[in-house]
Amino acid sequence: MLNKQSAYDRVRGLDTIRAVCAFWVVMGHFGGPPVLAGIDRSTWVGWLIGGIFNNFWSGPSAVIVFFVISGFCIHYPYAKTLLIPSIGEYGLRRYFRIGIPLVVVTALSPLIGIKLSMFHDDILWSLVAELVYYTLYPALLMVRQKGVSWRIMLGVSFVMALVLVATNPIAGNYPSWGLYLNWVLGLPCWIAGCFLAENVAQSKPAVQETIWRWRFAVWLTSVVCSVLRFHSPIGYPWTLNFFALLVAIWLAKEIDYHSTRNRLGWLENAGKWSYSVYLAHVPANKIFQILAIPNLGYLINWSAKMIFILGVSYMFYLLVERPSHMVARKLGKSIACWNMKSNI
Repeated sequence: MLNKQSAYDRVRGLDTIRAVCAFWVVMGHFGGPPVLAGIDRSTWVGWLIGGIFNNFWSGPSAVIVFFVISGFCIHYPYAKTLLIPSIGEYGLRRYFRIGIPLVVVTALSPLIGIKLSMFHDDILWSLVAELVYYTLYPALLMVRQKGVSWRIMLGVSFVMALVLVATNPIAGNYPSWGLYLNWVLGLPCWIAGCFLAENVAQSKPAVQETIWRWRFAVWLTSVVCSVLRFHSPIGYPWTLNFFALLVAIWLAKEIDYHSTRNRLGWLENAGKWSYSVYLAHVPANKIFQILAIPNLGYLINWSAKMIFILGVSYMFYLLVERPSHMVARKLGKSIACWNMKSNI
């Protein structure tokens, strides 16, 4: 059964989380604020404090949050009806929105000396996985229509991921299986988002708990995952899928929390261009290095770099990402109108 799904209202609070996670990825790649610059790491106190601080910014954990949110946002419009979207309209809108900015940034990056292999490890792998999930979603929804719960599909995907991890149990980085198989590892995270979407769509807001306890728990767990990655044989492939389950529970709390808030703040708007931050932060950092600004001290240089990265990312959003959204919407509406006429 095919059905066209109309645009849905944005779920409050998710864009704020996207904004924070995008900046977390930036700091995971280029370092957090240099508050410990000059610390003497030859002493055990300096070594301990520096080691803890270095694990504050787990970029891979932020990517897992993106995966869960992505699964949520894709399934949420269809969570109540379980009607399969019009494949042409759905696919075109999804692929254009993510594909056009991706093609632009990968085409322009070699001009400033960034190799595509760098994108494989840091950025491209997760976007290829997203495209795979978009493609699989209609089939997953058909399975859901047959009465198979997301809980079962989550369990099956978890087993598939664990089997994959077992083929290289000492792998430290999450994307250690190449563009063709990394999506298998991340699939449970994405399906956890679909599971969450159905629960949220079919339930009323719960009694709110102290949201900062959940935020702290998620952050602390990301720190633990980072410590295990760099200071034990237990790499991200073993831990981050379990982290995704905690993320799904936390996001449910956030959705409840934000549902009663009248004002969400500037981060909610910033989250709308978080994809541009994710795509453009590596090229922006490279351009910043080429500019070779004078050394004005650790804090000023770090602040200047972050402001420059965010500025370039926002310009990329205005010039590339937002127009790609407009093109995707227009083409999607054209296909929807064509489908309606053909059904008359």
